[in-house]
Amino acid sequence: MTSLPVLLIAVWLIGLIVLIWRWMENIRVIHNNLAPGAAASGYMKPGLIPILRFRFSRIDPERLNSVGRNRLGGAIWTERVMYAWMAAGLFLAAYCSDALRS
Repeated sequence: MTSLPVLLIAVWLIGLIVLIWRWMENIRVIHNNLAPGAAASGYMKPGLIPILRFRFSRIDPERLNSVGRNRLGGAIWTERVMYAWMAAGLFLAAYCSDALRS
């Protein structure tokens, strides 16, 4: 009975790796497509929590060129899916811990 929790954890980890790879690729593309004259750190809208400074939803689209603006929508979607996937991992951990105990 332990093979199902192990399989679920492996699938979850593979999914997380793919989402993190996509997130990092979006960071690279958006940082390389800033509009001319946009400061390297001045394209973010101000936020309440300084630790969570980098969020795709806080990027000002006017500070990006056309390639960056086109990629921004997909980057926001990937970021939201990644956070939901990590939250689902909490429920998976609770299920797997119960399943592995019995």
